[in-house]
Amino acid sequence: MVDTSAPNSVSLITGAASGIGRHLAIHASNLGHDVVLIDLDANGLDETKKLCSKAETFCIDVGNYKQMVEVKEALDKKNINVNYLFNNAGIFIEGRSWKTSHEMWNKIISTNLLGITNVLNVFLDQMLKTDTKGHIVNTASMAGVIVGGFLAPYTATKHAVVGLSRSLYEELKETNSNIGVSVLCPGVVQSQIIENERPLLEINQDDLDEDENAKLMKTILSEGVRNGLEPSVVAERVFEAIDKEEFWIFTHQEFADTYKEYSQEILDSMNS
Repeated sequence: MVDTSAPNSVSLITGAASGIGRHLAIHASNLGHDVVLIDLDANGLDETKKLCSKAETFCIDVGNYKQMVEVKEALDKKNINVNYLFNNAGIFIEGRSWKTSHEMWNKIISTNLLGITNVLNVFLDQMLKTDTKGHIVNTASMAGVIVGGFLAPYTATKHAVVGLSRSLYEELKETNSNIGVSVLCPGVVQSQIIENERPLLEINQDDLDEDENAKLMKTILSEGVRNGLEPSVVAERVFEAIDKEEFWIFTHQEFADTYKEYSQEILDSMNS
């Protein structure tokens, strides 16, 4: 078992300016953690910081490895050692597999996948050198375990997050590490991922696939996140899973039948 209320805990949260990231930060702070908040949205970061007891903020691009190294160097100067990593930063880009531009593929891979590997490259070795219990939570999505069309960039990167997380879990388990790993696969949760982040990310409509089905999927998801699950509920579920050392973290049971159909298709093919 992991005691997330242990004294001297430090949580680093990417994508901390809003949504799930903000509420992970608040929950960690309420448990007594010092929090390190990372996001591109400076105003959102300031708002999250006001809701936490003790916080360091860094307005950077998680996909920029050099900037992540600079975060680590700044924390080292203050003798701040992280023992919880919440790789929550992510962006949404809809589109068909072959009509998503090279630039948009680079942008979403940089944030959704390299944003996680950059954090791991920079912080994990130091975490492993201590005797302190810790945990890593990577935010994927239900799009990381089930597949639909017209969301190729998002679906591909979230599947990659699930694969990376499971690989990391097996690697640390094999070495009897003091660091646990979970992957968070939420359904629709109230957030700004669909709309409000696009100007900040310099994503223009001209850069996107104009296919009607892709635009329809974006519209459906935009409506879903406006009325989605409260992110505070997700944060509570995440910390419960950490305490129990659970790998999979799901928030929406209604996707179970869809996943069952999807996995049955795979099993039938293997057995044919």
